[in-house]
Amino acid sequence: MKKTALALSLMVTMSAGVPVVAHGQEPALAVPATAPASVPSVATYISYPSVQGTRLSWDGQKIASVQLVGPNIVLTVQDLSGKAVFQRNFNKIRISDLAWVAPDQIVARLVYPEQSVPYRTFYVAVLIDIKAGTAATLTDKIKNTTAGGVRTIRPRCNETACRIYADVNILRSSQVISERPVDSGQTVRSRVVSNQFNPVLYELNTSTNQHRVAMTTPEEVDDWEIDPSGQFFFALTYGWRENDWRVDLYQDGKKVRSVASGLTKFGKPSLLGAGRTTGTVLLQVEPVAGQPAQIFEINASDTPETALKTVLFPDASQWSRGIWNPVTGTLIGYARDGQGASRYHFFDDGLGAVWRGLQKAMPGYDLDLVSADQSLNRLLVNVYGIDEADAYYLYDRSTKTLERLADARPNIAPEALAPQSLIQYAAADGTPIEAVLTLPPEAVLKGRDPKSLPLVVLPHSGPLSYAFRAYDGWVQALASKGYAVLEPNVRGSSGYGYDHIRKGRNEWGRKMQTDLSDGVRYLAQQGTIDAARVCIIGSGSAYSGYSALAGITMDPGVYRCAVSYEGISDLPAFDFEFRKRPWDSADTLTNWSGFLGERSGWKAISPSTHAKAASGPVLLMHRKTHAGLHIRQSQIMRDALKGAGKPVEYHEIEWGTDGPANDAARLKATEAMVQFVEKYNPPK
Repeated sequence: MKKTALALSLMVTMSAGVPVVAHGQEPALAVPATAPASVPSVATYISYPSVQGTRLSWDGQKIASVQLVGPNIVLTVQDLSGKAVFQRNFNKIRISDLAWVAPDQIVARLVYPEQSVPYRTFYVAVLIDIKAGTAATLTDKIKNTTAGGVRTIRPRCNETACRIYADVNILRSSQVISERPVDSGQTVRSRVVSNQFNPVLYELNTSTNQHRVAMTTPEEVDDWEIDPSGQFFFALTYGWRENDWRVDLYQDGKKVRSVASGLTKFGKPSLLGAGRTTGTVLLQVEPVAGQPAQIFEINASDTPETALKTVLFPDASQWSRGIWNPVTGTLIGYARDGQGASRYHFFDDGLGAVWRGLQKAMPGYDLDLVSADQSLNRLLVNVYGIDEADAYYLYDRSTKTLERLADARPNIAPEALAPQSLIQYAAADGTPIEAVLTLPPEAVLKGRDPKSLPLVVLPHSGPLSYAFRAYDGWVQALASKGYAVLEPNVRGSSGYGYDHIRKGRNEWGRKMQTDLSDGVRYLAQQGTIDAARVCIIGSGSAYSGYSALAGITMDPGVYRCAVSYEGISDLPAFDFEFRKRPWDSADTLTNWSGFLGERSGWKAISPSTHAKAASGPVLLMHRKTHAGLHIRQSQIMRDALKGAGKPVEYHEIEWGTDGPANDAARLKATEAMVQFVEKYNPPK
């Protein structure tokens, strides 16, 4: 699909020496990019994309994007010819989200390291005026409050301007607030994190510049949403001890009544966004405790007796995300998980037909809708597959033209992109398992048949998650070294319906584990891999790392080495540590409870218990700066393996907030992983 680089390719060919373009000036031309290496380095594969966060303006005439220019993060707005009409250098401060909130105004959410509590992040919402060339934090306008970070931003707009709703955590108790300068010259307030805080919903009208506190809550709120009109506020409260939940309706800043309530068993409820009409929002919850969660559209007129009547989506395990009109905020469709990629459904038949036409015109590629203009005439689409690692295309419905705008990974040539496919195999008990299989790229194979390859098994981050076709730097780096990579969607994975999830109940460390090795045996039978050259890597989540450790200790004769990146090794100890932070742990522990089985059996499925049975060397890696999983889990496994006389390597990695500033740490971790696998499972 790589044919011509259109004007907006300027976005991704800027070199580190290109100056930031001031408002009103012509953009400097980039130095022409050198030809990509046939097999790029590990650093190239895992680097952050040169452009991301792309958003179309309301009129479809401008595109805002977050660009990586050398080590710096630059917010850029360009017209469709590629001319930069606004740029602002945020240096190394990460931008996590962008939204147009007026024809010439954007809200960006910035991510800072939390100053007073190690390893956490602090969010600041910035309103950027393109014509004026200014940027100001939304929270600067809040008077007489001690404000924490902005978690969620919801614009509600008409044709000329928006009301922006943002939640700001207001501390109940007196806490030390410090101020510090940041690279961009702004000053950011930092707070001591406490579980005793309430979100305050703050409103800014972009046309009048008036601001007010739109809503406060007398108790902790776990989630909130606004209907498309901006008139009705819905607040979700969840009791993590009793698993009870309630949705309250607020109007004009005051609580009106409860509109829904109930109990849950296997998952924390959540509000997913606005609904299709005024007064509606989406609620994901189990209709009855223990039953499959569904997506409901609840209404401001509902009561607890009538709320769960309108089922928008019957199986929440296959819901990926909603799609909303960028201006009105109404729900126009949704994406569902499964079959290795997102599948889209639009309520408007015409838009649905357009999307199906795009998919038909680009067979073999996975398409994701990134942004759209107000009239839904122009669609910004991310494309992946075959020869596209990460590209952006613009489709114009009125002219029926599809233009390639930008390549977010210009240093990866088509022949260096490892191909991915979906495979199906049967587990030992006959359960069908689907998996993503990545083979070495043509630049490595050089025409050879992909047979008898060394294999790396890569469990997903689950259990309620699933592997899908997409660009993954770790997967691509491994494939570039000659490995096949298998990512199975074991029983318990989302994306395949509730029955597939139900089959994972009480199977953590049991059949969920052997589903992985059943995939190894299947590929060996097909002749694709060499069964004597298999390693397993848990890459960056508690469950994935656990699966790697369980594979090398509890599934004998399959793996010759294992890498655990922040994996669980001792479930009882993990539970003890995690429950010290109930405000963080409730969702995770609730979602995991059905898979783990009775607490009395947790020690038996803990990898540290079986350290003596480890069938090969183990690499343990852990971020020093990761608040999500206590580093003690890696240390427990290290000590257990050493005590059993088993070979083990242990790395603690310095890491701050995720982002380009951590490229060195990411590269160090990835290179250590690749070198370890190459040493103990040589590709040749």
